[in-house]
Amino acid sequence: MNKSEFAIGSIVLFLVLAAFTFFSSFKIIGPGERGVIISRISGTNMERVMGEGFNFKLPWVEWVETMSVQKERFTTQADASSKDLQDVQTTVTLNYSLVESDLPKMRSRIGLSFEDKVIVPVVQEIVKAVMANYTAADLIHKRQQVRKDMGDLFRSRLSDSYINFMDVSIVNFQFSQAYDDAIEAKQVAEQQALQEEKKKERIIIAAEAKKRERELAAEAHLFEETRKAEAILIMAKKQAEANRALNESITSQLLQLFAVQSWDGILPKVMGQGGVVPFLDITKSIDK
Repeated sequence: MNKSEFAIGSIVLFLVLAAFTFFSSFKIIGPGERGVIISRISGTNMERVMGEGFNFKLPWVEWVETMSVQKERFTTQADASSKDLQDVQTTVTLNYSLVESDLPKMRSRIGLSFEDKVIVPVVQEIVKAVMANYTAADLIHKRQQVRKDMGDLFRSRLSDSYINFMDVSIVNFQFSQAYDDAIEAKQVAEQQALQEEKKKERIIIAAEAKKRERELAAEAHLFEETRKAEAILIMAKKQAEANRALNESITSQLLQLFAVQSWDGILPKVMGQGGVVPFLDITKSIDK
């Protein structure tokens, strides 16, 4: 190799190294991410966190690890026992984000596998602690309160590990098969009891309706009999008044007139004493 070739090769190598050095002096951080600067000399830089966009770093000496500060979701299961000693498998989902200012501490003290190292053990511990305060039935009926209790504990525990807790959701409670069977049997019994109660209510309502029907019929009959009695009483009063008026208007002469009008002109075959049947007292009539 002659000197010219060596010079050209050196220049090319220098340019390559210069280009590599130039481009390695910058780091592009994407949206929702931050960069943790790690030095080959001093280790993790605890003072500086790279933001989004172009950032300068020392070539050859520093490299950058990107970490997300966006909202993350983590779902896991935890086994526990309720207050009444029922086995409960709980599926929970945590929403969290990493604290931007604490990313260097997170990277240095915990590492990037913080979910396995921090979140999973904390979930197991908190689920067991909260489940022990509620019976199996209360876990279902007081689901929102259980969720709140978990959230308070997650917020306190995860903040110590540079994690910003946002929210927790209880995806599912899974009880033992024996407990599920007991619940189902109880529901069937309650449904049957409810049906029997409704049947009794229908019978009572029907009996009350018949009783009311009889009462109404009796009232109607009484009303009709009372109306008839009042009508008879009115008729009797009117008849009595008519009889009284008739009695006041009848005289002996009127009675004799009625007798004459009703006589058929035939004398009786049997005579009384003296052989005369007195019919009209003509003398009294003439004298008057």
